[in-house]
Amino acid sequence: MSKVRILIVEDELIVAEDIRNLLKLLGYEVAGIATSYDEAERMLSLRMPDMAIVDIKISGKKDGIELAEYIRYRYHIAILFLSSHAEKETVERAKKVHPDGYLLKPFKKKDLYTAIEIALSNFNLSRETVPGEELDEATYILNNSIFIKKDFAFIKVHYRDIKWIQAFGNYLILHCNGEKHTVRSTFRDMLDKLPEGHFMQVHRSFAVNLSQIKVIRQNSLVIENHNIPIGRTYLDKVKKELEIKQ
Repeated sequence: MSKVRILIVEDELIVAEDIRNLLKLLGYEVAGIATSYDEAERMLSLRMPDMAIVDIKISGKKDGIELAEYIRYRYHIAILFLSSHAEKETVERAKKVHPDGYLLKPFKKKDLYTAIEIALSNFNLSRETVPGEELDEATYILNNSIFIKKDFAFIKVHYRDIKWIQAFGNYLILHCNGEKHTVRSTFRDMLDKLPEGHFMQVHRSFAVNLSQIKVIRQNSLVIENHNIPIGRTYLDKVKKELEIKQ
C-alpha cells in the first residue's frame, strides 16, 4: 500500500521541519513544505498530495482558510487545519470550509497522528455512497444530451458543452459553457452515460471532455484557462489515450 502523501503549509520553518520529521516517523510521505498561498498552489499542481496540513495564519495576502477554499474547489483532498488560535471568529471562518480536522498548537506526536487519521477517515466517509440510495436518479439521457434535474424542472445539456466534471463527495459538478450543474452521481455512473471515447477520468476528482483539452502538461491538462490535475494512478492511461510520448 502506498504511503499517504501530505503537503505541509506552514510559514514558521522550524515548526514545519518538526512536522516533517514527525510525519516521517509516523510513516507518512511528505510532499513538500509551502510557506504561502502561492507556493502551496504551485506544489499542489506538481506534487499531488493526498492531504494538506494547513496553518491558518500563513504569510502573504491570503491566509490558510482561503487556501483551503481553493483546495476544496480545485483538488478535493483531505484538509487538516493547524493553528495556535482558537478564538471564535477564526473557528467560525474555518468551519465554513468544512475541514476534515482541526489541530491546535502545540501538539505531540500522538496528537498529530490521531488528527491525521481522523481527518482521513472523515474525508473518505464524505466520499462514500449511502447504501441503498440511487445516486443518478436526477439525470436522464436523450440522444446527444443529458437532462439534469434542477428545482422542479429538467435542464438539457449537450455532451459537447460539458468541459470537465469535478467530484465533491457524492456529487458531481458539470462545468459547461459559462455555467455549472450539480448532480448526485458517481463518476462511474456518469461516465457510463456519456459517449464512449469522448470523456475520461484523469484524477479521482476530475474527468474531462477530451475534445476540450487545449494544453497537455506533465501532470495536468488545460481546458479554457483551468488547470486540471492528472492523478498519478491515471497518468499512464491518459498518456496512452492521448498518445503522449516521452
